Amino acid sequence: MIVTTNKIKQFQAVDLFCGVGGLSYGMKNYNNSADDGIDIAAGIDIAAGIDIDGTCAFAFSHNVGAKFIQKSVSDISGEDLISFYGENKRRILVGCAPCQPFSSHSFKIKDKVNIAEEDKRWKLLYEFKRLIAETKPEIISMENVPQLIKHIVFEDFVNGLKEEGYYVSTYTKPVYCPDYGIPQRRQRLVLLASKLGEIELIPPTHNAFPRTSNGSIKPPMVLIIKSWFNQYVLPLAALCFVARNGITIA
Repeated sequence: MIVTTNKIKQFQAVDLFCGVGGLSYGMKNYNNSADDGIDIAAGIDIAAGIDIDGTCAFAFSHNVGAKFIQKSVSDISGEDLISFYGENKRRILVGCAPCQPFSSHSFKIKDKVNIAEEDKRWKLLYEFKRLIAETKPEIISMENVPQLIKHIVFEDFVNGLKEEGYYVSTYTKPVYCPDYGIPQRRQRLVLLASKLGEIELIPPTHNAFPRTSNGSIKPPMVLIIKSWFNQYVLPLAALCFVARNGITIA
């Protein structure tokens, strides 16, 4: 896919659940002229960011240079959203709904078996779906924790996109962040959708770690040893040092 400077200027993005604007900042400042099938000489214009948390306003506005709307996505209408885009602009709608209800940590809380179903925040993905239906943006990007794929709300989200005529990217394999140069050993669910044709995430840009035959991550032995050393050897060595020197810890 070749995306030229003139074409990219036709697009404008709104960031739902924007927080301090990490995603918006990346979209705005993306610049790649490498010979990898993509040619973007300028980033994507960000029309606005929407988040219920007002403490994010300064960081978002300062770093992204776009309007920050302090509102729940549930209180935003399709008409509101359309008004944020410039005239004759092709629309990009991106967002990461709060992931806490679907995180692995939530399911470790044994006295709340149905915590994900009880948390009202998971319904925000339905609000994302509603805004897509009301505004019909050309491009959509959604990311979240991989566990989301197991829930009916995600299935409904994907089915809604297909009913609206979107091409939906492959999303069954989690994205490993270091494969794209991100210094975090995390995996994310990334979904792209387009009304302009087929769309897929670009291949990994960094060869972070080898993979096993089923695609799972296989860290080098040196990292396994380092992790074991930090987790077990260092604490034990510290305790021995404290005991040997008669140090009292208050």
